[in-house]
Amino acid sequence: CHRPLDIMRGREKKCLSLHVLMGKEIYAFAGIGSPASFCRTIEGLGASTVGFLPFPDHHVFTRRDIARIRDRAKHFQAEIILTTEKDGVRLEEYPDFLEEVFILRIEMDLSPAGEKFRKAILQGLKIS
Repeated sequence: CHRPLDIMRGREKKCLSLHVLMGKEIYAFAGIGSPASFCRTIEGLGASTVGFLPFPDHHVFTRRDIARIRDRAKHFQAEIILTTEKDGVRLEEYPDFLEEVFILRIEMDLSPAGEKFRKAILQGLKIS
C-alpha cells in the first residue's frame, strides 16, 4: 500500500512534515489511475479538499491546464495547491507553477506481507 511520506515545495525540493497540511484548505489535481484515493489520502492527513481536478493517467500538462488549476484554486480560495509526486515530475517545464505547488511524496509499505513478498522476489531473481 501507499503511505504518505512528506510534502515537498515544488521547485525548492525542500521536504516538509505532513503536519503542514493539517487544517488547511487544499485544491488538488492529479493524473493518476485512482484519483479518489489521492483525495482520501489528503483528508486522512487532516486537510480539507475544497476542490479537485482529475486528469487522465499519465497526463501531459499544458499551459491551459496550469491556468485552469490556478483559476480553480483561486475560486475555491485554497491555501495550498497539492499534487502527486508522479505529476510533479511532469510539471518540470513549468518552473513558475512549481513554485506555487506542493507535492505529496509517498512510499510503498509492504507489511505485513512484506517479508513474504521480499523472499518471493529474491527467489524469482535467483539465476539457475
